[in-house]
Amino acid sequence: PPINAVSSLPTVMLSEAEVERIRHWLAIRSETRACEGEFAAVNQQGDLVAILVAKDDGTLRPVRNFV
Repeated sequence: PPINAVSSLPTVMLSEAEVERIRHWLAIRSETRACEGEFAAVNQQGDLVAILVAKDDGTLRPVRNFV
């Protein structure tokens, strides 16, 4: 599975609404998540959907999109 290629990154599980935002290269809020560095973003089924990077404004932004 593609998620194995980024196993060194922390994983963030996204809601369907967050996956839809990422699909359109939009940022998502990260108020309840640790926010530093890069993250492997997965959907509710555990599929890799993006690589996200934490920004100083409290958002996670896609740098690689797989959806």
